[in-house]
Formats: sequence, C-alpha cells, structure tokens
Amino acid sequence: MLIGKFNRMIRNRVLWGFFAVVVCISFVGAFSSDGGCSRTNPDSAGELFGESVSRREYAIARLFTIGLRDIPSLSPELETRLRNLTWKRLAALRMAKELGVSTTDSEVANEIAGNGTFQQNGSFSRERYAAFLQNQRLSPDIFETYLKEELTLRKLSRMLETAVWSPPAQVASRTRELTDTITLDIVELRPDAGPTPAATIEEAEKFYNDNDHLFREPERVTVRYVPFAYSSFTNTPPVPEDEVAAYYSEREEDFATTDTNGLEIIRPIEEVRTGILDILNARAAALAAQSAAGRFSDSLIADSSGNVPDFLARASEEALCVHTAGPFAVSENVPGVEPSGEFAMEAFSLDENDPERSFSDAVIETNAAYVVSIISRQASYIPAFSNVVERVMPLAASNAAHIAFIAGVESARNAVADSVAAGKPFPDSLAAQGMNISTSVTFAVYDSDPEDIPHFRAIVPEVISLPRNSVTDVVETEGTAVFAFVRERASGESLSMELLKPRVLESMDKQAAGPAFESWTEFVLRELADLKDFTKPAATGSEDESEPPAADGPPGTDTDEYPG
Repeated sequence: MLIGKFNRMIRNRVLWGFFAVVVCISFVGAFSSDGGCSRTNPDSAGELFGESVSRREYAIARLFTIGLRDIPSLSPELETRLRNLTWKRLAALRMAKELGVSTTDSEVANEIAGNGTFQQNGSFSRERYAAFLQNQRLSPDIFETYLKEELTLRKLSRMLETAVWSPPAQVASRTRELTDTITLDIVELRPDAGPTPAATIEEAEKFYNDNDHLFREPERVTVRYVPFAYSSFTNTPPVPEDEVAAYYSEREEDFATTDTNGLEIIRPIEEVRTGILDILNARAAALAAQSAAGRFSDSLIADSSGNVPDFLARASEEALCVHTAGPFAVSENVPGVEPSGEFAMEAFSLDENDPERSFSDAVIETNAAYVVSIISRQASYIPAFSNVVERVMPLAASNAAHIAFIAGVESARNAVADSVAAGKPFPDSLAAQGMNISTSVTFAVYDSDPEDIPHFRAIVPEVISLPRNSVTDVVETEGTAVFAFVRERASGESLSMELLKPRVLESMDKQAAGPAFESWTEFVLRELADLKDFTKPAATGSEDESEPPAADGPPGTDTDEYPG
C-alpha cells in the first residue's frame, strides 16, 4: 500500500508543481517581462519565461535534441513530438542555469579526452578528434556546446533520482531474471534470396499515400556569401618569443615522447619551436580573417535612416568575390564550404523578408570565416506521386515482400506455439512447419557476452521473464526474423544474486528517474514557462504540401558572382 501511494505521489501533478515552484520562484521572476505590451520579433522562434528564443537558438536546440543526427524528413506526428522535446530541452536548460547546475569547460574536456573514439594508444589524440568533427561536419564549438548541455541535463536528471524509490520486491524479481540460467533453442529465418516481385502502380501509390513523409523535401535556402579564407591572411606580425614559451609551458603534455628506455620525457622547446610557430601563425591568420569578416558584416548594418547597404555593392567596393550556393537543406553539404555545419545553420536563421536580418555576422568554420546573405527560401513540401514514382516503386516492392515474409513467419510461429502448448516437443512442432532449430545456447543474462549469443539484444528482452516451455514472439533483426523456445530455466546462485542486487537497484532507480525527469520538464514547460511557440506550421498546411517555386539553380550549385 505504501508503494502504491509513493508511486502515485511521484506522478502527482500537484507535487511536481510544488517542487517546480519552490525551485523556480526567482527563475520565473528573472525571466518575466516588464510592462504589459510586447511585439513579435521576426527573428524569434518563440518565448520562454517571458524571454525571446531566437530562431538560431531554437535550430541548434533542435539539432541537439536529435543527437546531432541527420534526419532529412519526419512525419507530421514525429515533427510535432520533436518540436515539443526541443522546447522542453530549452526550458530545462534555463531551469538548470537558475538552479546553479552547470558544466565547466574542464568537465567537457575530460569527457572528450576519456572517450575511446578520440584516443590512440590509450591517450587523447587531437588528430582523431579533428577527423571526427570533420567527418560529422561539426565545428568544435557546436560539438562541445552539445556535450556541455548534455552533461548539465544529466546532472539535473540525477537531482531527481533522490525522489525515486524502487520497491524491494521488484528489485528481487529483476535480479532473479538476470541471474537465472536459461537454455534457448533459436530459430532464425531469412527471406528468399530471389528477386523481389515488382509492385504494381496501385500498390506503389498506396505505399506513397501511407508513407508520404518519407518523400518530403526539406526546406532549402539559396544564399550569397563572401569567404575569408585563413590561408589568405598569413601576412601577420611575427609571433613574440614569450607567446611561444607560454604555449609550450601550458601544453607540455602535447610534447611528451618515449625515450629508448621506455620512459616518458618532454621534448625541449628547441625541438618543437617550429611546430609551435606554425600553430600560432595559423591562429593569428584565422583571427585576422575572422576580424575582416566581422568588419565586412558591420559595414552592412543599416544607417541612421534605416537603409541597409546592398550586399553585392559593398562586396564590389571592397573588391571581394561573392559566391552563390543553393538551394541546400540545413543537413546537406554546401559545395565550396567545408565543413559547413555552422554556415548552414546561420543561413537558415536569416530572414529574406527583413533587410536587417538578411545577412549574417562572421560565421566561423574550420578553414575560413564567412558573411552570408540570404537570397530566397524554398518551403518544405511533399512532391506529387507522379514526380517521385521511380523512388516509390522499389520501396513499395520491398515493403510488400517484407510484410508477406513477416506474416508467414508469424503464422508458422503461432502454429508451433499452439503445438507446444498441446504437448508436442518443440523440434517436432518446428518440423511440421518445415523449420529447424538454428542454434541452442545456455546463458545467464548478467554475465553473458552479447557477441557469443546470436541476436542477443533482440532476443533477451523477449525471454528475460518467460517461464520454461514458452515460445517468444517473432522479432526482426539484421534482415532476419527470429523466435526462440525457452527449453530450460534454472535459478541462479544465491551469492550472485546478493552481489548483483546493488547494481540492479541503481539501474532501476536511473530508469525510473528518466520518466520522472520527463514529467517534470513537461510540467515546467506547460505550467511555468509560459511558452509561446512561433514554429508551429500554419493550420491549413497548404503551403507546406505544395510543389516549390522554381529554384534559383540546381540543388547544391556553387557559382562565383563578381559584383559590378
């Protein structure tokens, strides 16, 4: 009874309200707007706690919410869910700031240095880190900001773990499931290797109508830009010797090596001076290029009469070469700009209808700084079936074949399960359906190596709580359909269970804290943050679904445009 009351308390709306209000009184006050009138900022994606959230801040939060992944199109339902998660993330981070929950630069550095992806011979490798960023089209600032926010949200979530309690009976049950010794007979089936029958035009059109979001074309923009390549600003003043010495003393670990006796030594500054000079000269060139880009951007600011200088005219006066790129989506590479992650996000934050928001500040990328000016924006749309029929046909055929294959396997599995329930041995029940056991394994979940058990991650959730003589449901994995029979299940050792219980308890508390954190952030967003969301599509959606206007050029073009 106490457990039931506690669980109801955890989910109680009033409790969350009390907790959120107690910790947020000063927070809400800090973000409350003064005065009774307001106006909509065209650069605003919405408002939280009475403060505007810029389109750029929202776009970055959206990217972080999906884990820096490239998701070119989403169904309307998933897009709505992603929008809600993005606002919850922004609200949670504002909450963390007011609560004093933060992450330092050194914590981010330690997280990166400790990640095996960026290590070589057991030590952090700057080259591997740079290669990772290049491959992911990310700037260091964007990736490290993402990590800092994730660590902050993790700390905020851990605060709620203290309000979560896992009942001992559930902990004991989960521990038994993990320590039981299970013997499985696994059946693995693959679709026929022959050619997939072609879909009819009617089948293809039905597939398109059911899955039209798969063919959605993303929003695209076309821009002009002026590059300020770092390699063009190498005529910088000589680097003072004290800067070389300071760089060396601050980064001595970078110059460590191993002598003939296998001992680590620091190479003397005389040996590495040339390399340090190269780094500092490159840094000076980058700063000079970024400063030049900043000055050019400043020259585009409106005068006292509100007149904004023409981008092409100003570039001509400065004898700068203007390039044109697009139409491109925010997730696509921009030809001529490498990497282009910051560039693309900045381009999409611009407003072609507002001269004062039609050009960017200096956009910093790895090899150059840029000033970007938007020309046009092409809305996201779903092409007509007739325009994508060649893309739809093979997908429709594969989908039909897959559905038929899974339906056949599930029918056979159901017949096997019925036969086993009637007392027939599992191998004989399989044989009656023309199938055989693919492999048999005996294991306990807690100490198993997933690599030793076929389809471990797919099968274990199905069998972990099943009793002896049970047949799992069909699961799909790696192009196959799999089901299994629990031939034996024996209790594990008592000592193993006792040793494992603390880890199980910790894991269950963390799992319970996740939903609690989601409930809390949802309450904060809906009841305290006074959300105003300007990113929602128009109710009719007519513009969103229509074919786009004629493009300024083929997607991904990059042309030189010489003003004047």
